[in-house]
Amino acid sequence: MNRVVPVLFFTPILFATSAYATGFDLREFSPSSLGVSYAGAAANGKSASTTFFNPALLTEGKGFDFSLGATAILTDSDGNYGATTSAGTAVAGNGTPNGLVTQTVVPSIALRQQLTDRLAVGMTATIPWGMLTKYDNDWVGRYYAVKSEIQTRNVTFAAAYKLLPELSIGGGLQVQYVKAYLSKAIDFGTVGYSYGMGTVPGKDDGFGTMTANDWGVGYTFGLTWKPTNRLTLGASYRSRIAHTVAGNERYTYDEAGVAKYLNANAGLFENSTVKAAIDTPSVAMFSLKYAVDDRWTVMTSADWTGWYSFQSILAVSGNEVQPSDYNAMNWKASWMGSVGVEYKLDDAWTLRTGTAYDATPTHTQNRTPGIPDNSRIWLTFGASYQYSDAVAFSLAYCHMFGGHTDIDLKASDTGNATRGNLTGTGTLAVNLVGLQMDYRL
Repeated sequence: MNRVVPVLFFTPILFATSAYATGFDLREFSPSSLGVSYAGAAANGKSASTTFFNPALLTEGKGFDFSLGATAILTDSDGNYGATTSAGTAVAGNGTPNGLVTQTVVPSIALRQQLTDRLAVGMTATIPWGMLTKYDNDWVGRYYAVKSEIQTRNVTFAAAYKLLPELSIGGGLQVQYVKAYLSKAIDFGTVGYSYGMGTVPGKDDGFGTMTANDWGVGYTFGLTWKPTNRLTLGASYRSRIAHTVAGNERYTYDEAGVAKYLNANAGLFENSTVKAAIDTPSVAMFSLKYAVDDRWTVMTSADWTGWYSFQSILAVSGNEVQPSDYNAMNWKASWMGSVGVEYKLDDAWTLRTGTAYDATPTHTQNRTPGIPDNSRIWLTFGASYQYSDAVAFSLAYCHMFGGHTDIDLKASDTGNATRGNLTGTGTLAVNLVGLQMDYRL
């Protein structure tokens, strides 16, 4: 076996998938729009909550209004996996993990203020990217991932101007914070074996953890056009945001003393700093809203996410004797398409339904257990109740239909020598329940 020197930084799981949209995308900004699978979101300015999708919708407000939302993400996940070390020995442990994708609640807030008949400003606070997966310490894929947690916070400040009664443009600045906590087991048995120490691959496990964070800035712009009184078209773009996450890596040594020996004699596995360049992707959205009559409205959207920025990730340890860690991601750009229908039952109630197809950016040969991702079909329902002239409430439900998620990782691939071979299939069921309040002065 060739000598291998692993680096702790867990780039295969750094931006592991959210279970709720493909990639690690979170779309839960507007529960009212969730009821139609976000169809027409960039062309529908009835609620301030949609201004994150398109800042030009700020001009749709009258006076001051705001939106508060929260979406519960309810998951049921399991898998069936088998693993071997790079020496070909079986990895002992649990091969049928369950409950690996954690349930959570995603909050959002949007404010909108009309300054003149033509000019409006606004602010949104959202969580556009994030995930949390957690496996038991003894599962068979522990050398790839144990716990993977990413949190983002995004605040967007925007303004919009009505160039013509039927045409508005808008733009703004995104300020984004990223925080990560990642852990995995380290196969010191394989590491020691590669150094001729006589250790047994798959034995003498230790652990490593990483915490890192960063701030980044980006921009957004969009437009809306109403060629007729019934038809509204919207288009928007959110930029890629560059992050260099920086933090610390920490090790727990194995009881047999392999890591301690390598640290004392080669300087490896020393607690240190770590950095990696990571970008959150750009997003383009195109929407249409058409009022068939006073009661029926049909909507559609197509949005493109530039996941191609995840071709590879290079992590650099602050420990100079520990080499940088390269991981091939090979993600591709992906599309989501949605259609929805809205029906105004009476002056108080509005009903909604929609469906969407959300394509994954991942590939089987690069997909990791921290990325239990696959293409999904959405089916959604929703309703709004106009409580008063100032207050409205919206409720939405979504079920995502996803197939099996195949994983086929090989020890021979770059960076995987100490991680070994991992194959298997995961399943994931997702339900979303969103609640929103809109208030208008």
